[in-house]
Amino acid sequence: PDADHFIDGQDYKITGLQVKALLAPNPATGTAKVEVRFRNFGTPSHMIFTMVKEGDRWVIDQLEGGRKDARYTLDTVLQPNF
Repeated sequence: PDADHFIDGQDYKITGLQVKALLAPNPATGTAKVEVRFRNFGTPSHMIFTMVKEGDRWVIDQLEGGRKDARYTLDTVLQPNF
């Protein structure tokens, strides 16, 4: 990819970072959801990370991100274009 999808850009200068649990980690279902808001070089970004439990650790399963006018999900960005 041309950019880092975790920061929605090629370069970064992150300010105003806010992290909020949308769905607390649930060992029974093995899922959690976290909302992240920040500014990258002054441009607001809003990300939602869906986490799943694999063994003893929580890993990112899905990312919804981007600006208001250009939302994306990580699985669609990483799909091959054959």
